[in-house]
Amino acid sequence: MIHFVYGYEIWLILIMGM
Repeated sequence: MIHFVYGYEIWLILIMGM
């Protein structure tokens, strides 16, 4: 994943984890 926004990156991981 591209490190664009730290918070946004965490959100994507959480959604994918679900």
